[in-house]
Amino acid sequence: PRSVSLPHLIVRINLQPLSAHCLSSCSHSVLGSGYSFISYTNIHRHYRHRMQIASRQITSFLTKPPAGITAVLFHGNDLGMISERAKQFAHLFSDNLDDVFSVTRLTGDMMSGEAGLIADSTAAIPAFGDYRVVLVKGRGTELLEACKLALAKPLADAIIIVEASETTTKHAIVKLFEPSKTAASIGCYADNIGDIRALAASIFTADQVSASHYALNIINERLGSDRG
Repeated sequence: PRSVSLPHLIVRINLQPLSAHCLSSCSHSVLGSGYSFISYTNIHRHYRHRMQIASRQITSFLTKPPAGITAVLFHGNDLGMISERAKQFAHLFSDNLDDVFSVTRLTGDMMSGEAGLIADSTAAIPAFGDYRVVLVKGRGTELLEACKLALAKPLADAIIIVEASETTTKHAIVKLFEPSKTAASIGCYADNIGDIRALAASIFTADQVSASHYALNIINERLGSDRG
């Protein structure tokens, strides 16, 4: 089989997961995400080339994001999932999200006439901890201009976490985050049956509770797809 250069490989990864045949032919290692990479360094190169986090990568990203990420957008039609994932990610940078000395909370209403508010908030020195955590919540359209200004300059010792409602994958705010080298976007859409079952099973396991196959089926039938 013809060898594939690294730049070519990265482009292929950005477009779609590589086939099993290609993986075997190129003798690359296969990661749990379904993508092929030559080394750990190349994982970060992939993230930098395209910051739309695939569904298979979300769990690992929320646990250990790549170095250099300073802003993350959570968007979609499942408000409960957006809130859940944003909170989980925020806890990587602050144990107490109610700490007003290190955590700043902003809403879309506050952006009216104050497009520089997010950027200004990131400049505030945290009284405790290593990061100034800026939590932003609102409709995608009302957050767009403020996010543009915030992403226009490098951030030091700060992390921006945006919860954007009323968005689709084609929304301007999503397109703002995706090509950025220091930002990422994570779609949050209604769970399918498999997602609901896996979520229920993980909760039961964490609480050391056994659930039968029948019980999990009942949960799938009774629960809605929105985590809110």
